[in-house]
Amino acid sequence: MQDSVSATFSNLHLDDLENQIITLSFRINASEYQFLVLLREFDLRQGWKAWGCTDCAAWLNFRCGIVPGTAREKIRTARALLDLPLVCASFEKGELTCIM
Repeated sequence: MQDSVSATFSNLHLDDLENQIITLSFRINASEYQFLVLLREFDLRQGWKAWGCTDCAAWLNFRCGIVPGTAREKIRTARALLDLPLVCASFEKGELTCIM
């Protein structure tokens, strides 16, 4: 039995399905970049302190359900992007991914 989302796409031509996957991948990557930029700003402002957390990784775990190791990696990546303007430009357009 198909769910309603699968049923919606089951009639798409394979090329159209492929194009939608690629387009969505770029949007996901661009959204991840935006997430990291927001996270970096939140960390720099120490917004996590208001929740009684010891650091931003603990806050990510507590508020977003991101496991501690992945949370630390996201923060490390967010901070590193400050010194990588060319990477940021491509990442912001969705051309790069940040697999954690």
